[in-house]
Amino acid sequence: VIVHWGWSPNGWLITRDYKDFAGSGVVHLTGGTIALMGAIVVGARKFRWLKEYEDRFRPNNKPLAAFGTIVLWFGWYGFNCGSTLSALDDSPKTIVRVAVNTTLGSASGGVTALFIYWFRNRKEDEQFDVLFVCNGILAGVVGVTSSCNNIETWAAVLIGIIAAFVYTFYSW
Repeated sequence: VIVHWGWSPNGWLITRDYKDFAGSGVVHLTGGTIALMGAIVVGARKFRWLKEYEDRFRPNNKPLAAFGTIVLWFGWYGFNCGSTLSALDDSPKTIVRVAVNTTLGSASGGVTALFIYWFRNRKEDEQFDVLFVCNGILAGVVGVTSSCNNIETWAAVLIGIIAAFVYTFYSW
């Protein structure tokens, strides 16, 4: 139903000039909404928020998580740039714009998350968390994906920054 709305020539969103680059609305918004509803219905894991079980729920392999972020970030270029191949306009220019905006959005999300974490924890022992930066990168790339074919570079940076703040707010 949702795919028909967003991608079919007769879909009610398409008939209202809806643009869905790389499936951001149809795929990602739908999947994220379903995941959120599932998490609300299932609820938190047993003992998740009890102080005495705090160590059970800490990430235990940060290098592997960072490597996974790099692999995902690299694959995102194929995803975003590959999505321009279906557009029959000025494809080489669009591919370059998409690649640059993908880089700027994700990098600005990661750097912003780094500064937010540092600012919040600067008086404590742990002033840096690689997983927080990794999630900032992913927030930035997710935030910029839907519009990376139509925006200027400054907007990609701004979207990455906003995405890092949104991630930070909901994470804490």
